[in-house]
Amino acid sequence: MGQEMWFLVPLFANPQYLLNEEFFNLINEFHYIQDYNIPLGKTLDETDAHKLEYFTIIKNEMAVALKTKQDKDAKKN
Repeated sequence: MGQEMWFLVPLFANPQYLLNEEFFNLINEFHYIQDYNIPLGKTLDETDAHKLEYFTIIKNEMAVALKTKQDKDAKKN
């Protein structure tokens, strides 16, 4: 779904109306946690369930984007 939206949203809507600062902050926070090994919470029970869900979505979309890029690069070679 995310990949399709990436390619199709600019055809029918201004992405600025769909993405707000909160989403960019979540993506930045995801990268900080991944890059610097910062825990999301003290324990799993204390961790915000919504953030876990958002971070799972970000992780999955990043993996799909990387695979798409690798496939595209492989076709060029």
